[in-house]
Amino acid sequence: MVILTFTKRMQSRRDVLRTAAGGTSVGLLAALAGCSDETSADGENGNDDDDDDGENGGETVDEAGALEYTDWAYDPDELSRDSIVAMEMDISALLEAKPSYAEEFRSDLTERYHESLEAEEIDAVVSAGDAEILAGSFDPGAIIDEMSVSEAEGYEGFDLYDDEESSVTVATDGDYLIRSEPSPYQSFDAHEEIELLIDTNAGDAARLADESDFFAQLSGGNADGDMEFVHVQTESVTESASDDAVVARRETATIESAETTIEQRDLYKSEAGIDLDEIESRYQSADLELDDISQDGRTVTIVFQVSTDEYLSTEG
Repeated sequence: MVILTFTKRMQSRRDVLRTAAGGTSVGLLAALAGCSDETSADGENGNDDDDDDGENGGETVDEAGALEYTDWAYDPDELSRDSIVAMEMDISALLEAKPSYAEEFRSDLTERYHESLEAEEIDAVVSAGDAEILAGSFDPGAIIDEMSVSEAEGYEGFDLYDDEESSVTVATDGDYLIRSEPSPYQSFDAHEEIELLIDTNAGDAARLADESDFFAQLSGGNADGDMEFVHVQTESVTESASDDAVVARRETATIESAETTIEQRDLYKSEAGIDLDEIESRYQSADLELDDISQDGRTVTIVFQVSTDEYLSTEG
């Protein structure tokens, strides 16, 4: 395993990659790597129309074609969650990297939505909690029309539809396509999560980035990567954790065709629980090139390089 996990509760990005069926966007992200070369370098599929801005409360697709997960990731306390995972990715970077396993994931596009949704039409993907948000040149309403879903229920400018054969709910406002599939052990349903996502993006509900002190302590470092992943636990659930528990992780990756550079920032429960020499030895024994490791109070920053295929793979 490339990304080392120091506690059972703290998920690594690799753990999230393995759970694509559980509501994260990674299966979809990986599928995008199999898109045709017609997709331009900026992540758009040759479309010169610059009118990509969403109109649902101020969230927009930025110049790199990526949604901001910080605008969608909600405070996990809002749904009585112990933690929340969120991720965003620069689609063009993945397309250019062309990882070798990409083709096997293309089927995720049709399995999770409908075959009328084509990978090259997707410009941006964000995951937050058990949901994913898609933006691009596709027609979200037309995609949903092809799915086996219930009649629409309106909420704050969005239409929500329940999948007739599963616990999935999808929603659209005409710009974004949202899909939620909470794990069976969660105390909330897909409807609740999507409504909270909508409120969070509109600024009407608490955002992780605004409410979590753990997240705030990891806000420095590299902010210009192609992929960013965070897993943040609530303060209440970490009260009884040991000093060496990782309570929050923020990982930023700069993806090249052959190698990916990762800056991983881990926030520990207590500075007393950090053994920098032990952490360094773990990374040195892994299949990666360790560039730097440093400590600043409760935060440990590790910079390393791995094969792009290894980093983006969901196996191993």
